[in-house]
Amino acid sequence: MAVSAIRVLLVGLLLTAVPLGARAEDRSWGLGLQLDADSPAGGVAALTFRPFVPWARLHGGVTWNYYAFGLQGGLTLAPFRSWARPTATVEAGTTFDADLRSPLSGLHVPEAWKASLSSVGYAYASGLLGLELGNPDGTTFFLRAGVSRAWSTLRGVSGAPAGSGTANSTPIHLAAWVPAASVGVALRFW
Repeated sequence: MAVSAIRVLLVGLLLTAVPLGARAEDRSWGLGLQLDADSPAGGVAALTFRPFVPWARLHGGVTWNYYAFGLQGGLTLAPFRSWARPTATVEAGTTFDADLRSPLSGLHVPEAWKASLSSVGYAYASGLLGLELGNPDGTTFFLRAGVSRAWSTLRGVSGAPAGSGTANSTPIHLAAWVPAASVGVALRFW
């Protein structure tokens, strides 16, 4: 039952996505690969998909920031189809929790903070403006800058009120506006 429902949905998507009068050579799915260095995500490898309009591109993929893997998705709008074109991008992602206490992490923190670094991850949403250079239907290089809102929770923060002799552990919720930047290449292969 579930398999047949999925088939019906996929066939419906295909039928509504491509105009009935379109020739086979006009049916471009706009699938590709995007590789970039991104702040706050780190390194990004994402699949791209042009949702049947030439001025929009969706992307979704994995990230790596030296400490942990994560996921990222977004939308880029390029209103002009020229060799050099301005873009507007929105994206959101999350970096999975990682243990930053590891001796390999390169962080030197006071002992009182080490418990809070046992499980650290973050989520973010970014808005960026940029410039793309290259063939809009082929290889494109891009440079973007903007702002991100990032959220994180530090768990296991230990504290002992002066003179009480007891310890407590309370999560600390952090949020900050941080600069965002991205440089990379988008390759369209179908």
